[in-house]
Amino acid sequence: MSASRSPNLSGGYIKLNLVFTTEAFLYLLAGLIAMIISFLPFVTLNRDAIYILWLFGFVGSMVFGITNIMMPSYGNKKEFRHSLIVSEIISLNTGTIATFIGLNGFSEIYLVISGLTLLVIATLIHLIDLSSTRLA
Repeated sequence: MSASRSPNLSGGYIKLNLVFTTEAFLYLLAGLIAMIISFLPFVTLNRDAIYILWLFGFVGSMVFGITNIMMPSYGNKKEFRHSLIVSEIISLNTGTIATFIGLNGFSEIYLVISGLTLLVIATLIHLIDLSSTRLA
């Protein structure tokens, strides 16, 4: 019996994807701090905005980072394209922050719509990357 060997992932690829894990925990911490601050009587923070930080900032970043590392390793596929991963990171972060700011008292519907659009774009980029990998 011979075990199928997964390709070695380069150090640069792993470091690039660790950005997702790092930012995920930063979003989790930011959401926790924002939630604590929201209980202060003189501060009004929209709870939906905090949930956006947790859902897209924490959960989304973790899912993107984990699948970027796990799929090539366990699927015996090549590394995902670095340019698409960078695009995912930028779109996910910009969309999360824009939606958070737009929902938080600024009532800027254009900012919320732009942020949500960037989150959809980040998700589509990730799906394109997942579906376009070829067998090694």
